[in-house]
Amino acid sequence: MNRPKRQILIATGDAALRDALFAVLNDPFETVNASSCNDALALLYEKKDILALVLLDLALSDMPSMDLLRRITDDPLLMRI
Repeated sequence: MNRPKRQILIATGDAALRDALFAVLNDPFETVNASSCNDALALLYEKKDILALVLLDLALSDMPSMDLLRRITDDPLLMRI
């Protein structure tokens, strides 16, 4: 049985940056995108078993990105990402 391809979460509100990172990283990885911290948090829980890396823009507008980073590092379900 094949394991799912590891994914990279790109969390940025900057569409041009998101598109550029997608173009560079989407082969050989799969990428998923979030334009807000809340979207990123939802994707983190949904895909926690296949995410390998999170690229987090520190200027997201819906919550301080450092708060999201703390939530990731404090949550046993997410800290392995």
